[in-house]
Amino acid sequence: MRQWIALVYRTLALLKRHGLIDELDLMHLNGEGHYYERRLGRDHIHIACLRCGTITEFLSERFDLLKSELEQECRFRILVARLEVGGYCSECRR
Repeated sequence: MRQWIALVYRTLALLKRHGLIDELDLMHLNGEGHYYERRLGRDHIHIACLRCGTITEFLSERFDLLKSELEQECRFRILVARLEVGGYCSECRR
């Protein structure tokens, strides 16, 4: 069993090195737990439910516009942008 776990971690490290996945620690929902997702090629917003732990990915034109505005006004080249929002999903609000 330990060999399989080691294989999984080596594979995750390889995928990260080649830019195919991202490792995230969203809202520290699971303490030391990390999430892995394939790299979409477009920055997006993560919405995390603080009660059930559901993660939703949200693509937004406004987020893209905000990044452009930051680059222009701050004379800064953004290579990666991450935004996390925490709250309660519709199921947990009931």
